[in-house]
Amino acid sequence: MGAFEDFVNSNLGIRQPFISDFAPPTGDNKSLKAAGIRGSKFLDLNTNFLYEKTGENNNTDWIKIAELGEPRGGSPANLAGDQYIQFVSGSALVGSEDFIYQYDIGRVSGVSGYYQDIDGISGHLTEELIVGESDKDVFVSIADGEFDVYGNINIDGNINVSGNLNPVQDSQFNIGSSSKKINNLYLNTLHIGQSINYPLLPRYVFDISLGVTPSINGSSEFSISRISGGLYQINFPSSYQNINSYRISASISNISSSGWGIASNIQKNDRPNVEVLRGTNNFKIKTSLSGDITIDSGIVTILIYES
Repeated sequence: MGAFEDFVNSNLGIRQPFISDFAPPTGDNKSLKAAGIRGSKFLDLNTNFLYEKTGENNNTDWIKIAELGEPRGGSPANLAGDQYIQFVSGSALVGSEDFIYQYDIGRVSGVSGYYQDIDGISGHLTEELIVGESDKDVFVSIADGEFDVYGNINIDGNINVSGNLNPVQDSQFNIGSSSKKINNLYLNTLHIGQSINYPLLPRYVFDISLGVTPSINGSSEFSISRISGGLYQINFPSSYQNINSYRISASISNISSSGWGIASNIQKNDRPNVEVLRGTNNFKIKTSLSGDITIDSGIVTILIYES
């Protein structure tokens, strides 16, 4: 037998199988006709989905490659606005009928528009990422360097902030509630409404012992001198720019009658007074009773707050 006869006997009748049925070739309700060699084609007559056989397993080795009427190959410029290109790569996700790229709007999406899980190493979006259901106002949006959450945030851990915590509206929101309170607040300065703008904790706290040789207890940074009876000058460690850079709270205690200048003029309802005269390099305190009776004994407690 010659070469031509051998070729005919080896190849006559060999055709790539093309099978069709009203069911898909895989899945729970697969077609019983779905069988063939590698490269076989199967057409689901219900959906017009076209599948190709990629292996020897008749139950699983079918991959959707197109839908009848879809262009296969060529430039995307030839596509109409309502047509899609189906990415196909073996049995990977891009070979699924649920993964579609729409050239007209530049979007990758699923048939329903949603994916249950997305996993990967890294990614980059140039405009916006939305996670959740925006039509129900419960979602997370990341766009233009801003992270917006529409809904509640539950955090099991610390929040580390390198900027400010600013509410979007004035005088509208609370920290904690009557039933769930914040335990501790650590602040430098507390601003309340328009009436209080005052540091919460003093910068310096010390006592001044009055007398001929006054002394400071609790802060070695300051020095004190007695100008006259009931008048003392306390020098700052360094100068303030102006007298409004700090505030002073002063109170007097442990007063003895021996330190009063004119004991016979003291009345029962007299109250000791401490007057503070502020400066940039020092401040003075004047201790007295009513009628300008000087007090030159006792202890004055000083609290200095920086504005």
